[in-house]
Amino acid sequence: MNTIWCRRPLWVLLLFATLLYPSHSLSALDGAPLDRPFEAIAVGIVVPALVFLAPSFVDTMLARGLIVALLLLKLAGTALLAQGGWCASFRLDEPLHGTIPPALAAAAQAIPIDEPFGVLHSWDVRADWRDPSSSCTAVVTRVYRSQREFPSWFLNLLRHVEPARDDVSMTITGFINPDAPGTVTFATGSGVLRGTVGGKAIAVGPGEARVDVASGAQEVRLTMVMPAGDRWMFVPRWNQQDLWSQVPTITVKPSAIDEVAWRTRGWIELAIGLALVGGWLRSLWTELQPGLASLAWMVTASAAMAALAALEGAGRFSGLLLMAAVAVPMPPRLRNLRGAFLLAGVPWLSFFCAKAFGQIGAVTFYSGDDWLTYQAAGHRIFMAGYWLEGGNAVFNYQPLYRWMAGALHLAFGDSSVGEVYWDAACLLAGALLSFALVDVVAGFPWGMAATGATLATFTTGTTWYLVGRGLSEVAAAGWAFLAAFCLLRARRGHVAAAVAAGAFATLMFYTRLNHLLFGVALGAMLLPAGVTSWREAAVAWVTRMRARVPAAYALTFGVGLALFTLRTWWYAGTFNPLYGTSLSINDTGLRPWTLASMGTWERVLHSVFTLLLMNEPPRPDVRALFVLAGVAAAALSVLRVPLFKRVPLGLSVTCLGGIAGALVAHTHNYPGRMSIHLVPFAVATLLCAVASGMDRLRARSLLGKANVC
Repeated sequence: MNTIWCRRPLWVLLLFATLLYPSHSLSALDGAPLDRPFEAIAVGIVVPALVFLAPSFVDTMLARGLIVALLLLKLAGTALLAQGGWCASFRLDEPLHGTIPPALAAAAQAIPIDEPFGVLHSWDVRADWRDPSSSCTAVVTRVYRSQREFPSWFLNLLRHVEPARDDVSMTITGFINPDAPGTVTFATGSGVLRGTVGGKAIAVGPGEARVDVASGAQEVRLTMVMPAGDRWMFVPRWNQQDLWSQVPTITVKPSAIDEVAWRTRGWIELAIGLALVGGWLRSLWTELQPGLASLAWMVTASAAMAALAALEGAGRFSGLLLMAAVAVPMPPRLRNLRGAFLLAGVPWLSFFCAKAFGQIGAVTFYSGDDWLTYQAAGHRIFMAGYWLEGGNAVFNYQPLYRWMAGALHLAFGDSSVGEVYWDAACLLAGALLSFALVDVVAGFPWGMAATGATLATFTTGTTWYLVGRGLSEVAAAGWAFLAAFCLLRARRGHVAAAVAAGAFATLMFYTRLNHLLFGVALGAMLLPAGVTSWREAAVAWVTRMRARVPAAYALTFGVGLALFTLRTWWYAGTFNPLYGTSLSINDTGLRPWTLASMGTWERVLHSVFTLLLMNEPPRPDVRALFVLAGVAAAALSVLRVPLFKRVPLGLSVTCLGGIAGALVAHTHNYPGRMSIHLVPFAVATLLCAVASGMDRLRARSLLGKANVC
């Protein structure tokens, strides 16, 4: 079993690598970029959910055979077949040199944007995305009815460099290979299109042009001057139907094997993918066998959540709806983390499937703030190859998310839908962590209450606007939640889990530097759930805990911090992990020698209450009730106040550790951003306290009745 468990992560990684590997075929499951609804939802949401719910399916010969078959088919296609679609190259009249964003240049140490050949790259891994003089910056495989549907992520750069640029042109090259003569039409909106199709000249601008094409391979060479503004359009049709589904489109002149394989190769890949997902769903159903009540809830709640996503502003109530899952009866075999995922996670992900549906295959235009800063730095890393420098010599803004944003763009293309999915998964992980922390103490119903309360705080509170915004707070919290899950496993003496926890805590710190002290506090999660006092903690440390487990966590986290410090020293010559960071402008000034300063404490209290009340400037807000009450319960638990004695000490210490960063640094703007990591721990602490209090009242009531008898 241990051998299977060790191999399973490798097969999961191979599965995702195979699904993301870009195919030369055109199908609904042709790999990165995931710019069609079916593949974006299947790879971005459905398959990760299946991996969580039924990971054992990866161990079967059926799953591994299908994974290998799909990978071999894609590799054979890469070796033998031409890339489907047409090559598009976006260019400027003059090379692009500038910095992003001008308004933040001083604070962000100026992120350079340099396209020396005037080429504008997209996030299309099928094209020459790393070649600075590329003649193929995107592969066209669908119609573009609006500017947002073009592979035009670069518009975020053009709109914010100085001076702003709009001298964009698009060149398209490739072949069509119809079986019979037909007519190609091009609708270009207000764009000007010139070129040839099958040797026949075509010109339109603006409007629609038609050209009759003979059968067989016909070369396409087009140039389109993109209009100023947003009235971009490129809609080619074959006999008034979608061109891409009617005739073969190929980037180079097709060979004999291309002609034979065109009508079958995409369907074979899709069939293997569907067989894999279908087999997984069947295995999941057989393994879990959810009851009728839970199944009815999942269907009804998922439909309701999708409907809420379609209504403007109604999504704020989605978390409140999931609180009703407490009343759903679950069979004993599902009164666990997987059962919580079925009741809350499936509707939650359904909500984001619907909410982000319009973003699939569409460019997001970023506001000129931190959001754009991360994106521009990601462009510099992945397009210009500054893999270690990361866009800046020192990181005034949080570092790791720029790498994460670039990786998500490679997977999902120019769209930011991957960032929406990632944030949704991180928040769900927090809710499930809250469930796990409460379930072990108070049972399944209380755990489901914690799940719903956590998600309700995220949706109704001030943090909701951050989901999919592409900032670092949600991502950093996600790494923290994964670290906590690993620490729960490490309690049983698993050193490997402790190392994994240290790695995730390191990623949390890299993503959000304010979490340095929180990374230390997370170590308290190693205390068993039954430890509720300092005396019990000391006994557990001596008699029950293996020293190598906390040592493995501390060493891994320490190595991560040292590597970050070495990188700063390499570029800035200073051996200080916080050198050049925003601490210089957000420092509260709290030091041992400033403890008597009222001004220092005013800044500290402002910072702490901004976190607890989830508002900037801090002000009372009922939506922050669980956070404020949970932290208060943690403090009373640590102080051994009688009504709070039974709350797990490790949970209380970790919850209080969640505010440690606010004592030292206060990040202004973006209300609620600094509270995300704290919400699950605060909710879990509060509900553990309430559950233990109710148990004590019930016990006293029973004792009273016994005395009367």
